[in-house]
Amino acid sequence: MNRNDKKFFVGIDIGKEENWVAFLIENSKEEIRKRIKIKNNIYGFYKLLDILEYYEKEENINREEFILGIESTGHYWQNFHNFFSKRNYDVVMVKNRLVKLKREAKYSQKGKNDSIDSHCIGLVVKDDDYFEIKEKNKNYASLKRLTRCKEDYTKTNTQNKNRLRAWLDVNNPIYLMNFKDICCRTGLAILREFPSPRDIIDKDIEEVKEILRRDERNKRVSYRTVNEYLKLCKELYEDTIEINMGDREELKIYLMQNEMLEEQLKNINKSIDKLMKETIDIYDEITEIKGLGIGDLSTLLAEIGAIENFDDARSLQSYMGLGIKSESYGKNEITKPKITKAGNKLGRKALYHIAMNLVGRNEDWRKVYCYYKSYNRRNPNSNKEMLVAIACKFLRVLYGMLKTGTGYNRKELLRAFDFNKCNKEMFISEYIGEKKKWTVTEEEIQELFG
Repeated sequence: MNRNDKKFFVGIDIGKEENWVAFLIENSKEEIRKRIKIKNNIYGFYKLLDILEYYEKEENINREEFILGIESTGHYWQNFHNFFSKRNYDVVMVKNRLVKLKREAKYSQKGKNDSIDSHCIGLVVKDDDYFEIKEKNKNYASLKRLTRCKEDYTKTNTQNKNRLRAWLDVNNPIYLMNFKDICCRTGLAILREFPSPRDIIDKDIEEVKEILRRDERNKRVSYRTVNEYLKLCKELYEDTIEINMGDREELKIYLMQNEMLEEQLKNINKSIDKLMKETIDIYDEITEIKGLGIGDLSTLLAEIGAIENFDDARSLQSYMGLGIKSESYGKNEITKPKITKAGNKLGRKALYHIAMNLVGRNEDWRKVYCYYKSYNRRNPNSNKEMLVAIACKFLRVLYGMLKTGTGYNRKELLRAFDFNKCNKEMFISEYIGEKKKWTVTEEEIQELFG
């Protein structure tokens, strides 16, 4: 796309059902025709296409001289983009922030509506403040939707477990005394058949076993744990309340929802794993890095998408909202440097979880973390700031692996650091930790510090 050749600018405010369209040309401040409203479907797209083809013929404007600008509005813009891109029109995207600033400057007294937004989008495109829409790999788009769907199901499952826990607190506290995991296989088998401790007290262990074996879902149940629960119920049931039909139906709903959500999450994880292996050639090599959580890694890779969209690691870091910003006036620092957080929220969250796991489970990355913590600097940084530094470092390593198609090299990771610039005693203290779960040998110290 040659930006200097553009003469006809079209601003489109995309909506769920309707779009507003404004038309502008080069060397004129005024719009060349009245704004129109079209349906956000194929009929509406053809209506706009007829108008554009009219100007091609009557005004002798080449198709390469048209440029259509849109805002990012969920997924509603994708059909519009596909329709006009197939017909060789250049469709670009503008930032919402620029449209807002343009609207405040030109229409400060008129408020906000879709018609005004379409004109502002056209003005932003005319000012050359836009970016090209890159083609998406369909697998990456599917991965992003699947990982976000998994995030939603996980939240719903957690809410359901919290409700189940609240029910047990009131109606069956004995269950919580015997089962640390309220959704373990044995515990769920008991709740399905005996919601209240009073339902089981008149039975012996053999009768309970016979009842549980009738349900195929109760395979591999720990009958030793069942027997312990039975004894506890017979001892303490008098101090529990009697539950009514409403309580039983409520519990049944929680158990059914738990079973359904667990099955759906299991299927989603299988689909994500299959797509990851088909889409990313070195996915298996990445997962071999010790300490990586597969769920967080999948979310991060899905949010990154095609690595070809990023020119360098710094642009990927900015996309994740990990760019550094600060305010200063002369020699006076007004605010301390901090990350912008103006980027992909889900990807940044997954990346932070990965950083915590690497520091807690991977020897090499823990050494890098301790290097950052013990580095000789005037103002020591907090643990959270150092975790952000680890997240940025891992993102750069991941970028290199995806870009070059090579596996993880731990020697290359540590080679980039001069450990003589940090405090040796502080490094060892940080590495071992307060609870002294980690150990470091003299050979390792000698290898790092020389």
